Amino acid sequence: MNFLASHKRSLAIAGIALVLVAALASLPFCLNAGSSQGNSSNSAPSVTASANTAEAKASSKALSVGKTYKYDLNGDKKKESLVIKSLNYSKGDSGYSKLGIYVNGKLTWSKSKSTQFFSSVSARLITLKNGKRYVWVKAADQDGVCFSNYLLRLSGKKFKAYNLMLSSTYGVDRGTSFVKVSGNTITMKHKYDTATTGITSFKFSYKYTKGKLKRASSTASISYKAYSSYTNYSGNTVWLRHGVKLTAYTNTKFKKKAFTVSAKSAFKASKIVVSGSKVYFKISNGKKWGWIKASTSYSSLNARYA
Repeated sequence: MNFLASHKRSLAIAGIALVLVAALASLPFCLNAGSSQGNSSNSAPSVTASANTAEAKASSKALSVGKTYKYDLNGDKKKESLVIKSLNYSKGDSGYSKLGIYVNGKLTWSKSKSTQFFSSVSARLITLKNGKRYVWVKAADQDGVCFSNYLLRLSGKKFKAYNLMLSSTYGVDRGTSFVKVSGNTITMKHKYDTATTGITSFKFSYKYTKGKLKRASSTASISYKAYSSYTNYSGNTVWLRHGVKLTAYTNTKFKKKAFTVSAKSAFKASKIVVSGSKVYFKISNGKKWGWIKASTSYSSLNARYA
């Protein structure tokens, strides 16, 4: 019996020893597992941080005059109230002489003219991919002649304005329509009535880069939508005639002559260049092509459709 009791005690002690060894052996693995998870956590990007740095989706929304909207316009994560108003109505002129934008109840931007009136307003909120927001607002009279045409961005409590109106030296700005917003670029379609070409349309893109909105290119292809002697001319090019001789040059530096177009001879215009306050056209006469400066005066044969 003593031998059996002694043998049982030995087996019990051996079992306890095995349990202790197993426990001690597992302890480092547990510690290593925790350390491995910690390293993985430090090296992996945070989901929250990624969500915070995500850019907005480019979009646009039409705005109505007189209606109050709530948007974060300046990026301070607080919504401002926005109202566009037509002001100073003249019954005799059947139009308004002042356009105003109110932010949080205060007149923050306005455009007024004492000798010109508008009867319609087009407006849109445009959101770029980077989250910057612009208010596009255009006012025009019954003939479509622009009273005001701007892309406005609220910076702090003031609007920074980008003027979309084209030079009045060479013609009449008949208005702009919104085409699309993609990424950080806004595309607009212009309608311009010049002494050189009559009413033409063309698209310019405006890209937000380095903190500013800039036109992506100074050159655009033109198309026609004009009326002459009750005939509707449309397409990429139409024949034109001028009352004076035109000299075309090889480029817009106007140093080397390409060819001349005699008075009353037909020519075509296919492209426009708007560089600052200057306007140029690319024209062709048969197989020859070149650049001319836009005309600043009208005559009986300016922009006459052949």
